[in-house]
Amino acid sequence: MLKQSINEPCESNGYHGDESGRCAITLNDYGLILYCDAAVERMFGYHCSDLTGTHISVLLPELARTELTSGVNIDSRLAFLCRCGKIFNAAQEDGKLFPAKLSITKIGDTDSRKILLNIFDSRSRETC
Repeated sequence: MLKQSINEPCESNGYHGDESGRCAITLNDYGLILYCDAAVERMFGYHCSDLTGTHISVLLPELARTELTSGVNIDSRLAFLCRCGKIFNAAQEDGKLFPAKLSITKIGDTDSRKILLNIFDSRSRETC
């Protein structure tokens, strides 16, 4: 299995597990949500079943016009932004925005078009 990992945020400040301020979403290469974990519900206020098939820009508006992949790889510009720790605006169901960092990983074999997106709530995190 090929795994291309981009940006692993620092966890040295004690953020671990479900209460870590982190959630995980599986996307296809078009940015449509295939799966999300229960932490997405706590972080954003949406039920996961309501998000399935929805574009990731509902949660991360800045990704509305961003290509997630280039061929079979993660788009180099997006990978760079994640690696640099860019703060993205994340949108809760009630419309409130909060700062978030992203970690993006291509999952599966070389022909796979699935992406694992980890979202880290930056409201209460110290900069690593």
